Amino acid sequence: MVESLSNSSVVATVFAPTDDAFAAYLTKNGLTAQQLLDSPNLKSILKYHIVSGVAAKSTDLKNGQSVPTKLGGAPLTVDLSKGVVIKGTESSANVIKADVPAGAAVVHVVDAVLVPSTANIADAKAKWDAKKMNMTAGGM
Repeated sequence: MVESLSNSSVVATVFAPTDDAFAAYLTKNGLTAQQLLDSPNLKSILKYHIVSGVAAKSTDLKNGQSVPTKLGGAPLTVDLSKGVVIKGTESSANVIKADVPAGAAVVHVVDAVLVPSTANIADAKAKWDAKKMNMTAGGM
């Protein structure tokens, strides 16, 4: 993921949690930073913050809009009734700094970690495991 997001030509919208948002997530879940980094769920959580193929500025977002993420499964929902709030199936986050340019992408800084449902995580893990098996089988 680092390679693809480091590419300045990647078109995406990223909802990026602050350091404080990650600290609150760790505390709430009784985790250390290392435990999160080692977690098989981390990749799914990060993918849940990325919308591929569109660099949406805050003015492009519509109230009630459904936003598909790189993770797949249940999309995020935009709520403009009290500022800009991004709602997931199990969490929500306020946009605290919008429209930060990042190459061809746009970043919106959020105050919380968006957490996908366990079903989305399980689906993403199953797809990843199948992909690894295909790569292994193809390499024989």
